[in-house]
Amino acid sequence: MIGSSVGFQGGTPSFENGWNGFAGFLLGTPTHSGKSSQFIKMNSLENVFALYVRDRWRATSKLTLSLGLRWELYPTRTRSAGMGIESYDPTTNEVLVGGRGGIPRDAGVGYSKTLFAPRVGFAYQVSNSTVIRSGYGITYHSHPWGAQALRGWYPLTIVAVFDGINGYEPVTTDPNYVAAGVPSQPLGPGVGIPPICCPDISKGRITLPLSNDMGYPVANRQLHRGYIQSWNFIIERKLPADFVTSVGYVGTASVNGFAFLDINASQTPGSGNNGRPLFAKFGRTVTTREFDGRTHSTYHSLQATINRRVAGGLFLKGAYTYSHAIDMANYGDWTTFSWNAPSVFYRNKASAANNIPHMFQLGYVYEVPFGSGKKWATSGVPKAVLGDWQFNGLFSAYQGRQFTLSASGAALNMPGNAQTPDQVKATVDTLGKVGDDGTWFDTSAFARPTGARFGNVGRNTMRGPGVVNTDLSLFRTFKLTERFQLQFRAESFNLSNTPHFANPNGNANSTSFGRITSTQSAADAIGRSRELRFGLRLGF
Repeated sequence: MIGSSVGFQGGTPSFENGWNGFAGFLLGTPTHSGKSSQFIKMNSLENVFALYVRDRWRATSKLTLSLGLRWELYPTRTRSAGMGIESYDPTTNEVLVGGRGGIPRDAGVGYSKTLFAPRVGFAYQVSNSTVIRSGYGITYHSHPWGAQALRGWYPLTIVAVFDGINGYEPVTTDPNYVAAGVPSQPLGPGVGIPPICCPDISKGRITLPLSNDMGYPVANRQLHRGYIQSWNFIIERKLPADFVTSVGYVGTASVNGFAFLDINASQTPGSGNNGRPLFAKFGRTVTTREFDGRTHSTYHSLQATINRRVAGGLFLKGAYTYSHAIDMANYGDWTTFSWNAPSVFYRNKASAANNIPHMFQLGYVYEVPFGSGKKWATSGVPKAVLGDWQFNGLFSAYQGRQFTLSASGAALNMPGNAQTPDQVKATVDTLGKVGDDGTWFDTSAFARPTGARFGNVGRNTMRGPGVVNTDLSLFRTFKLTERFQLQFRAESFNLSNTPHFANPNGNANSTSFGRITSTQSAADAIGRSRELRFGLRLGF
């Protein structure tokens, strides 16, 4: 059995926390157990082909044109041993297994052969110090839809979960005693983990268990692979002291980005599972995800840069962006929607979670004018002390990320659709408090919704704390011999030790609603506290 596992969780008065739950697991008394089996080898093979031609034409002494055309091909994925892909038939609650029982390896999921992506641009030299650049192009989404989003669904991986009769009766995992059981149904004391029975896929159609969620591309229909349109108009100008600056407009529009739509989401407020389309047909109450290109997003920005090539020991590179990004979902390998019912699907379109209107960054390298070949301190003690030092730094300042407020969906009773609170004040004041000092925003501006209806707050209406950060390093290189040199490095990250706080709790039903209780994730380098690092590097 590949990938077998046992889970555990506290469920009795004596299992009050994670540590007691772990102890229960070690003693063979977990309240929750299960296993998963890789039934079909998940060696997805997905090829990508592309052909690109481009011509650059200097039309006049001042005008240069660039024309290009890219053709891309993304054939449907396959697997070894004649296996293909899986799909789902919502009219019969059956999984279609590609390559078995007369089902085509691609399950009839087609792909376009006409993905042509034109690119065009020009550069016009207005004067010796000013250039205008502009361009437009299309890029198709190259996301490998078979590698992540559609990896591991039934029957590729078969999962079974078992719970005790109640919180006082744990499920034992004695491998010497196995009794018949149904996944997700209570098992009595002394019952081990039953074997997972493998379905017969020879006919190409198998009934999808009601307890299994599912993700699938639509059979016998061409997959909609989306594309991104990009355009810009930039004015670049050379300034005195070797500075070069640019200012311009940059925009993008993404069409048909890959995402999952829950076709089994409840359709009517207050209907609960009875409002799920597949519940009336089959009694199915779990998420059923249809995969296709369906998201749309836009990005518009004013971008300005200032650069200085290395001259006089100084290098500078700075950028400021004023922008607005709008999308329908947080993009990733598992892009999903907050609202899946057609009647409220429009609520998904809003400012993106990564919409940061103001962003400024400045990086620099400065070699002090002391030491050999420099202006001052070229010999003796001054050279030994002051010579050959180099400063490097990066300063960042930008607004916080947006986030969505949530509320309990119990009264709404519309599974597959998110609930938000009601905003009861015209404006929401930002209080700026952290931790025990109070809330980040005025929580009295919101109320928990009542009845079977949606709250009036939309997606990503709030913004968290911004970030100001300075990284600084100091280098010096010592020439030991003609061949060997030793470099000393002193580096600091977040030199000012400025806290970079995470977004506040956005759950209106939480006792910590509106409070910031943590800093940004440790996985995010910008979220770290001050860090000092020293090192020596030997080069030869």
